[in-house]
Amino acid sequence: MRAALPALLVLSGCGATVERLAYAPTVTPGAAGQGAVRVAPPNDARSRPDPTYVGTIRTGIGTPLKTVRTAGPFANEGLSAVSDALTQQSLLFQTAAATQVRLTIVRIDSSQRARSEAHAGIRAQVMGVGSGRVLWEGSGKSDQESGTVLTLDRGVFASTAVLAVLASKALNVAIDQIVGDPAFRRAVSGAGARVG
Repeated sequence: MRAALPALLVLSGCGATVERLAYAPTVTPGAAGQGAVRVAPPNDARSRPDPTYVGTIRTGIGTPLKTVRTAGPFANEGLSAVSDALTQQSLLFQTAAATQVRLTIVRIDSSQRARSEAHAGIRAQVMGVGSGRVLWEGSGKSDQESGTVLTLDRGVFASTAVLAVLASKALNVAIDQIVGDPAFRRAVSGAGARVG
């Protein structure tokens, strides 16, 4: 009976948990702009068959225990997060905007063994709505880590919500790198452009 206990503990932790990755600023927002941009549906360029995948909690030897997923395709979470970021900076104007932001999600993943880590990578373009001309392009990238090898909150005891928070932070830092770029702000307001 004792020999079966560890196996039962592992099996009890298996499964997927749905979490929401909400936007929250990671830097002090810049001066409010004037609404001039809309956000196109993002492209999820990750090489994963599951578009809802966010991360995995594993045992010390790498066996998957718990999976973190979003309720729908992760691209929807990215769309919501970027829209929230633009709204907070008074830059979002969905209906009659002259420019639009197109996002490509290059990476979003997270994992936990002894430590938790999360990674995000996003490419973005600002384009003219009518012309399709690229007014700005750039990217945001973030690598986050937390925890120590001494923590007890790992394996079957690890929280998917905590891992989702770390993934959210990685996503938000990448978004803030894009939205906080002065050239991005000039492009969406029609005051200038750059490509690079």
